[in-house]
Amino acid sequence: MQKPAPAAGLRAWLPLLLVFLSACDSSDDPIIFLDGKAADELSAVADAAADDPTIRNLTIQVDSPNQGFLWRTARGSVDGPGGTPMTEDSVFRVADVTKMFTSVVILKLVENNFFTLDTPISDILDDSDMPGAFTLAELHERNGELRGGEITIGQLLAHTSGLRDYMFNKPDNGAASLSLAQRIVADVLGEIPSGISKGQWFHGSLLEYFFASGMSENALAAPGAEFHYSGTNYVLLGVIVQKVSQLTLAQMYRNAIYGEAQMNKTYLEWNENPKGDPVDHFWAVVRNNEVVNIDINAEGVNTSSNWGGGGVVATAADLNRFIRELFDGSFFAEESSLTSMRTTGSTGEPGTFYGLGLEHRIFNASGRTIDVYGHSGFWGTGVYYIPATGTSIVYTMNQVELDEDWLLEILRALNEAQLFTAVR
Repeated sequence: MQKPAPAAGLRAWLPLLLVFLSACDSSDDPIIFLDGKAADELSAVADAAADDPTIRNLTIQVDSPNQGFLWRTARGSVDGPGGTPMTEDSVFRVADVTKMFTSVVILKLVENNFFTLDTPISDILDDSDMPGAFTLAELHERNGELRGGEITIGQLLAHTSGLRDYMFNKPDNGAASLSLAQRIVADVLGEIPSGISKGQWFHGSLLEYFFASGMSENALAAPGAEFHYSGTNYVLLGVIVQKVSQLTLAQMYRNAIYGEAQMNKTYLEWNENPKGDPVDHFWAVVRNNEVVNIDINAEGVNTSSNWGGGGVVATAADLNRFIRELFDGSFFAEESSLTSMRTTGSTGEPGTFYGLGLEHRIFNASGRTIDVYGHSGFWGTGVYYIPATGTSIVYTMNQVELDEDWLLEILRALNEAQLFTAVR
């Protein structure tokens, strides 16, 4: 499932972390990052996560070659208490981290002159690419104006199209309406039985749901006006990739990314043969004042609705190779492509910005600005890179509802180990 960025809990935890980072970094302290401190601090983070009763399995990997440091861990079991142990090489659903993959593919198509970031989608798509009798213009209706064809490639990538999110937005702002995510939960719990949680989705059926639900008639903003995180943007980008390349989205990921980064265990779930069983993912919801921890694997939930915005399955090591290849510039022929991804605008959240399929989060350690780039995902997943230190961070808690922002906790551990002091 996809989850709007930034990670839940940012508002609550960011001020506390900024204070902590400022307090625990002193120029008088010895540089101890390479003396075991980082491993100890990161182990404490993993222990704390494993102690959370809603988290059943997790993995964390931190790679800082400039410091000669690589640390990996896994906790819990892949299929419930007492089951198969989670390992550092287990595969898991990466959710919205997939958006970085789609962005890389789109920018490679830009490099090959299929279109530009300013190309309106009406130059590529037409009414025949829309389901049923719906038209391209009707994708975006606001105040009686139909502007679907005006949306640009860049606006889709940057979530500034104004389109509602097919998964988490309600069709309108009415309290009685349900989002697709809420419908899935209600089906699993037997509250509103419909079978929707087990159905296979394709890009055509996702767009059909978007139109039929009425979401197209209630666009959130004019194209290019505001940031609104929406998986609908990445469904359309996937359709565009397939139309101009004449290949499936899964094939384009494989051709443009997996081979370059040697991501041998990564695949687009529900669209390719699996390379190992995904670990159980959990969705904690409150019903009758009690927490119900839904095991989506055991319940047979079909997550094909994620597709180009969240459908990839990978290992921590594969994701680590991806983010390092991305920031090494290996995916692109032109330096400007990565620069475009990293050029960000406001999300409305303090310290969090968004570029082209890429989050930019800013922290402060004793007056030292720490810039972190990457993406978070619905299942408590994160893949990030710190350019100033050459450090990559990959983690998944395989749980939707988390009380902590685990990226902040990992950064706090690295700061306690004086990573940022050591490279000053």
